Amino acid sequence: MNSGEKKILFSMLLIVVIFLSIISFVSSNSGGWALIPGTDTIVDGKVYKDGILAGGAAVTVSCEDPNKLREILTKTTTCDENGAYFVIFNYAEECYEDDMVTVIASKDGLTNSNSKKVTSYSAEPIDVFLMSNIVPEFGTLIGILTALSAIGVFFVVRRTK
Repeated sequence: MNSGEKKILFSMLLIVVIFLSIISFVSSNSGGWALIPGTDTIVDGKVYKDGILAGGAAVTVSCEDPNKLREILTKTTTCDENGAYFVIFNYAEECYEDDMVTVIASKDGLTNSNSKKVTSYSAEPIDVFLMSNIVPEFGTLIGILTALSAIGVFFVVRRTK
């Protein structure tokens, strides 16, 4: 293998590693929603722990006025066995359109949150993802590929000497 072929191999390997790294940086939080049917603000969604529905997770939902004219209102609940939660705020007294709804979920020592503005036209749940990875951007597959790539580069560089 001449030096030109080694450079091409190294470049291809580097491109693959960069591509896989970019894919792994996708955020772990999804969009959310709060819907106002009639006079109530309904907030619901699911909680996931390491990609699996987290039944029994503790959930705290708060509704905050962006102008800080009203007190922050908080309700707590527990997810059902399917990881789903459901909270209702009284629209007339508690949670208005354009308020910020924040959902905080915790289970087994892991905590995360997700927020969304209250709207009257959206229909996406506020899902919360609890991750136990030390570096959540790197899943098991990406971590293994990164380690193998580093070992491969080490041997390519070592062989050229």
